[in-house]
Amino acid sequence: EARLARPSNISADGTIAMIQIRTPFRTTDAERGRRLLAALAASRSAVVAAHPEVQIGFTGSVVAAVAEHDAISRGILTSSVVTGLLVGLVLVLYFRSAVLLVLLIGTLAIATVIAFGIAAITVGHLNAATAFLGAIIAGNGVNYGILLIARYLEERRRQDVEPALATAIVGTLRPTLVASLGASIAYGALAATSFRGFADFAVIGAVGMMVCWVTTYVLLPALLLRWGWRTRIHRGEPVLGAALVTVLGSRRSGAICLGAALLAALASAVAVRYVAADPFEYDLTRLRSEGEDAIAARDWMALSDRNFGRGITSRTYLAVDRPEQIPEIIAALRQHDEGLAPEQKTFGQVSSILDVVPAQQPEKLAVLAEIRRALDDDALDALGAKERAELLELRPPDDLRAITTDDLPAIVRDRLTERDGRIGYLVSIRPASELDEWNGRDLVRFASAVRKIELPGNQAATTSGSSVIFADILAAIERDGPRVTAVAAIGLVLMVLVVVGPNRRAAAVLLGTATGTLLMVAVCALLGLRVNFLDFIALPITLGLGIDYAINVAHRFGQEGVPDPIATLRTSGSAVFVCSLTTIIGYGSLLSSDNLAIRGFGTASLIGEVACVLTALVLVPAVLAIGARDRATSPPGRG
Repeated sequence: EARLARPSNISADGTIAMIQIRTPFRTTDAERGRRLLAALAASRSAVVAAHPEVQIGFTGSVVAAVAEHDAISRGILTSSVVTGLLVGLVLVLYFRSAVLLVLLIGTLAIATVIAFGIAAITVGHLNAATAFLGAIIAGNGVNYGILLIARYLEERRRQDVEPALATAIVGTLRPTLVASLGASIAYGALAATSFRGFADFAVIGAVGMMVCWVTTYVLLPALLLRWGWRTRIHRGEPVLGAALVTVLGSRRSGAICLGAALLAALASAVAVRYVAADPFEYDLTRLRSEGEDAIAARDWMALSDRNFGRGITSRTYLAVDRPEQIPEIIAALRQHDEGLAPEQKTFGQVSSILDVVPAQQPEKLAVLAEIRRALDDDALDALGAKERAELLELRPPDDLRAITTDDLPAIVRDRLTERDGRIGYLVSIRPASELDEWNGRDLVRFASAVRKIELPGNQAATTSGSSVIFADILAAIERDGPRVTAVAAIGLVLMVLVVVGPNRRAAAVLLGTATGTLLMVAVCALLGLRVNFLDFIALPITLGLGIDYAINVAHRFGQEGVPDPIATLRTSGSAVFVCSLTTIIGYGSLLSSDNLAIRGFGTASLIGEVACVLTALVLVPAVLAIGARDRATSPPGRG
C-alpha cells in the first residue's frame, strides 16, 4: 500500500524525481551516447533557466560509457604529447643533433602510421586495451633507431660516413632483430587470452614492433646518408656513458652475480607468497575512471540508489525458450535465498511478465467461478444483511477472463517486447541489497548462482548482464594470466636459443631477463599492486623488454676485443639506457590517465622497465665477464 500510494519515480519526501530513458543503441556506442547527452544537456539548460533552484544530473550505463571513453581519449592525447616532448628532449641531449632527432622521429612516425594502417585493415578499431598502444609502440620501437644511430656516431669517431654506417648496421642488426622478435612474441602471447581486446592488442603490438624494426633498417640508413652525414661528431667521452660507469660500473663480476642470486632468491620467495595469496584485484572501484564526469555520474547514481533502490542499471537477464519456463526460474531464484540472512542473500528484486500477466490463469479462473457459484447459492440467505453485503462485494465479476499481453498498456507492453516481436521471454534480476556490485568476489558469487539455476529436464536459460560480464572478466584474468605468461616465456626462451644459440650469451640474456622479471613481481607485491584486466599483460611485455636490453648488451660485450663490463657499459650500455628511458617516458605518460586500470598498468610496467634495464646493465655483463675469464684461463681445446 505504501508503494502504491505514490509514484515509483518520486522520492518519499517528494523532492527528487527520476526519469528513465531507454536507448535504441548499445551503451558502448559512445558517439550516439554523446549526442544523447548533448540533447539532454540542452533540455536541462532550458529547465534550469526557468527554475534556477532545480538541480538536474545524468547517470546510468550510457553516461558512464561516455565518461570512460572521453577519459581514455584525453589520456591518449596527453600521453602522446608528453611522450613526444620528453622523448624528443632526451634524444636531443643524447645525440646533440637536431637533424638526427628529426630523422629518427620521422622514421618512427612512418613506422607507427604503417603499423596502425595495418591495424585498421586487420582489427579496425581501438579499445580500452589498445588505446595507448601508439605511445607504447613509439616508446619501444624507437629503441632500434637509437641503437643504430648511437653505434653510427661511435664509429664516426674512427671512420668515414659510409664505413661507419655499415659497421653500425652490422653491429646492431642481429641484436635488434632478436629484440624485435622478443617484443613481438611478448605482444603476440596476448592472443592466448579469451579477450578479443587483448587479441587485438597482440596483433597491433606484434606487427608494430616488426614494422618499427624493418623501417629502421630500410629507411633510416638512407636518411642518414642523405641528411645525417654532416652531423658534428663529438670526440670526447660520452657524458652519459661516464655517468653510468660511475654509478653502475664494477669489475667485481663474481660479487655482482652472487648478490644477484641472493636478490633473485628473495624476490622469488616474495613472488611465490604474492601469487599464493591471490594477487588479483577484486575491488572494481580501483579500475574505473577518476575523471570529473565519471565521478559526477557515480554521485547521481548513489542518489538514485538511496531513493529508488539499487540495480537501476546493473540488471542481469535470463532469456528462456518457452514462457512456461519463467515460473520455474522464479521459483528456483526464491529457493536459492530461502532461509538465508539478508547479508547472505544473492538475489534482489526479480521482474518478469508474471508481474503483469499472472501465471496459471485457467486454474485461478476455475476457482473464482466456483466461489461465484457458492455465493450465488441460497447459502447466503442464512446470513445477516451486513455479512451478506460484505461477501457480495467479494463476489468475482461475471465477465472475468484471462489477462493477455494485448490488455497491457503500451508503455508496459513495449518494455516486455523483443525486437523479433516476442513478449515476455526475459526475467530481470537485481542483486540483493547487501551484495556489493563493486566487489569482484560478490559479482562472481552472483554470476555463479545465476548460472546454476536448474530447470526440469536439464533445460538451460541464457544469461547476460553487466554483473555476469564483469565476473567472466575476473575469471578470464585468473585463467589467462598464467597462460599468457607461460606462452611468452616459452616463446622467448626458444627464440633466444634458436637465434642466439645455446651458448653463454643466451644464458646471460635469459638470466638477466628472469631476474628482472622476478624483481618486478616482488616490487609489485611489496607495493600492494594487484593484478587487474590490464596489469596482467605487463608481465609478458616486461619479458620482451628484458630480452631487448639484455641481448644488446650481451652482443656488444662479445664484440669487444677484450671483453670488459666497463667498456660495454660506456658504449652500448648508454644507448640501452636511453632506450629504456624513452620507454619509461612512454609508460610514465600513462600515469596521467584518469582511468585507474590504465594507471595501474603504467605503474607495473614502469617497475618492470627499471628492473630489466638494471639487470641488463649490471648482471648480464657480469655473467659474461665470468665466462670470458674462464675461457681466457682454460687450456687449449676447452671452451
